[in-house]
Amino acid sequence: MRKEIKNTLSVVAFGITAFLVVKLILKAINTQMDLKNPIIPQDLMYNILFQDIVKVIALLCIFLFQLKLFKKEQYTVSILLLLLSFIIYRLGYFFL
Repeated sequence: MRKEIKNTLSVVAFGITAFLVVKLILKAINTQMDLKNPIIPQDLMYNILFQDIVKVIALLCIFLFQLKLFKKEQYTVSILLLLLSFIIYRLGYFFL
């Protein structure tokens, strides 16, 4: 019974991570559309867009790693990776 619960939670974690990936992709597309704004410097907008793309790639890697762990039946680690994906999703912008 515990294995079934962990399995279900792991599948829910996949769904949430996939939702975060799609939401970040839409945010990156929205940022790309805002590049025409004359108030914000273009270098700053490119920096923001680059950081959005890096976050999307990081979340996709976490999602693929979750799938690999799910196949190996390591459900707990797969669920814990959801916390990492939330942290990456909520990570603000940093400017160099």
